[in-house]
Amino acid sequence: MADQNNVGEIIKNVKADITAIVRGEVALAKAELLPQLKATGVGVGLFGGAGYLAFSASILLFIAAGFGISALYLTLGLQLLVALLLGFVSIAVLLLLVAAILAVLGKNKIGVTPPTQTKESVSQSVETMRSAVGTSTKAIGSKPAANHTQIALQESLEP
Repeated sequence: MADQNNVGEIIKNVKADITAIVRGEVALAKAELLPQLKATGVGVGLFGGAGYLAFSASILLFIAAGFGISALYLTLGLQLLVALLLGFVSIAVLLLLVAAILAVLGKNKIGVTPPTQTKESVSQSVETMRSAVGTSTKAIGSKPAANHTQIALQESLEP
C-alpha cells in the first residue's frame, strides 16, 4: 500500500514538474517574442502610412496630368472649361484602359484545376474499402449494408 502512495506521489510530482516546465517555456517565449512583435507592429504601421502617402501622391500626379493635357487642348484654341473637361476625361479614359488591360491579364492568370491526385486517391480508397467489405461479408455469408457516405462520395467523384 505504501508503494502505491509513493508511485502516486511520484506521478503527481512529475506531472507538476512537466506543467511548470511548459509554463516556464511559454513565459520565456512570450518574453522573447513580445518586443519583436511590438517592433513589427510599428513597422507595419509605417508601411501603411507610406502606402497612404504614395496613393495620395499618385492622385495628385493624375490631377497634374489632367491639367497638362488640358493645357495641350488650350493650345488648340478651345475654351478653358472645354479644355479642362477634355483633359480630365482623357486621363480617366487612359486609366480605365490600363485597368481593363490589368483585369484581363489578371483573369487569365487565375485558374484552378481540379485536384486529380486527390480524386484518384479517394477512388482507390473507396475501391479498396469495397473489396475489403465484400470479402469480409462473403466470409460470413451476408450482404454488405449500403453506406450513404460511401455512395455520396462515389457519386461526387463520377464525372
